Amino acid sequence: MSHETTYKIKLGIFVTLGFIFLVIALYLVGNQRNMFNTRFQLSSRFTDVNGLREGNNVRFAGIDVGIVKRIMIVSDSIVQVDMLIRGDVRDYIKKNALATIGTDGLVGNVIVNIRSGTGKALPVEINDWIDSQSNVDTDALLKTLSVSNENVSALSRNLVDITDRINTGQGTVGMLIKDERFAENLQQILANLLQASEGAAATMTELKSTVSKISHGPGIIGFLAEDTMTVKQVRHTIQNLQSSSQEIAHITHDIHLMVQRVEEGKGTAGLLISDSLMADEVQQRLDEIQTGIGLFNENMEALKHNFLLRRYFRKQKKQNQ
Repeated sequence: MSHETTYKIKLGIFVTLGFIFLVIALYLVGNQRNMFNTRFQLSSRFTDVNGLREGNNVRFAGIDVGIVKRIMIVSDSIVQVDMLIRGDVRDYIKKNALATIGTDGLVGNVIVNIRSGTGKALPVEINDWIDSQSNVDTDALLKTLSVSNENVSALSRNLVDITDRINTGQGTVGMLIKDERFAENLQQILANLLQASEGAAATMTELKSTVSKISHGPGIIGFLAEDTMTVKQVRHTIQNLQSSSQEIAHITHDIHLMVQRVEEGKGTAGLLISDSLMADEVQQRLDEIQTGIGLFNENMEALKHNFLLRRYFRKQKKQNQ
């Protein structure tokens, strides 16, 4: 009888200890999964959840604050995610917060990250909604990185090739580095260009000074440039000279016709042909007139090419056309 009592006592102690250990284990597990804390539902909608599953963690500011309760497809482009969040963090999650899909590390489980929004806003309410933000497409990012790596590799090969060509003295850069004579010639050319540039600057300075003297100086050119009345008088004189030239040309033509008639023996003048003395005198006067006309035409041509009157004759030529 004593042995049976001892057995029951031991069994009771074992059951009691087992129950205590079970309660402690349930408390620890529940505390880890927030089973004994008050929780509220918070929802958001995404276009792609990237493999998110029910029961995955929800993080706010890098801290696990809840789990994914339910994932539901709303349409062909919208997925609704309901989250159970600890009640003690509700005051810190504002209505302008953003939910994103991320991973726990590089290759960890897919989780929901809640980021604080900018500006002031009220805390979320129970069964409230927050906006979502498109997450970075890892596959597209990896493809971009792969293309970038290929481009970097191609650039590296090109740089190595260019460096080899420079080291062997090929191309202009290689010649500059390897050929000392070419570098000296190039330096001399640059020095000559610099000297020429300085000479051109000095010439331009002198030219500006000369133009200033012409425009405002006491010389005839400055006087003509400043005195508009003199310019008008010169133009009037040139017009008169040109008109006189045309009249002289007509007179010369008439004289030639008259001489021709005299040579043919027509009119009274034809009778004078027999008088050789008078004929010589007439011929001498004609020669003098012809010489004078030639000199006058030369003077007119010289005036047309003069830089002071060249613009006027060009203007007159355009008006006559």
